[in-house]
Amino acid sequence: MAWLQLLDKRTEDWFSSFWGTPWLDAAMLDLTALGGFYVLTLVVLFSVGLLLTVRRYRTAGFVAAAVVGGVLLSRLIKAEIKRPRPGLRHWLVGAMFGSDYSFPSGHSMMSTVVYLTLALVFTAVIRRWKVRVFVVGSSLLLVGLVGLSRMYLGVHYPSDVVAGWAGGLVWALICRWVEYHWVLRAERRAAAEESPGPGAVETL
Repeated sequence: MAWLQLLDKRTEDWFSSFWGTPWLDAAMLDLTALGGFYVLTLVVLFSVGLLLTVRRYRTAGFVAAAVVGGVLLSRLIKAEIKRPRPGLRHWLVGAMFGSDYSFPSGHSMMSTVVYLTLALVFTAVIRRWKVRVFVVGSSLLLVGLVGLSRMYLGVHYPSDVVAGWAGGLVWALICRWVEYHWVLRAERRAAAEESPGPGAVETL
């Protein structure tokens, strides 16, 4: 895999050439926080609470399970690969965002799992295709920016970030399949039993 190591090194050097630009440093620190534990936890808690208030209890439990499963999968892969992180450019960045193994990027993977899973969950009950495209596209853009920030800050190799994106995407799509075939159908049946008529779930 010499070509991959060379690609990682060249990309790392390219990103390092921008390090030290004050506004860009600040922007990347803010972006990377959007894929961090505390921000993602708040996003998930808010989303689960919102689903509970509209009585989508199964979907709320599904979202929580999908996120927990993603965390466990990410940590399992890290523990198996045990790839050291690249040389950190600043001790503060390392202390804040680079304290565990490098492969895959946890920020990239979990931001993909959380934001894409939530986008797919909420677009399932949105009828206008333009709105669905906007929501999913925005989530993918956010995920992409989080991954780029990890490379810019020097806490991950490009291959770590790509692997995080890929792993998160696969897990989110698997969870979406499960939600569509079991969770959403169960909610529709339950809603039809409580209040017969088409479009019961969509009106929540």
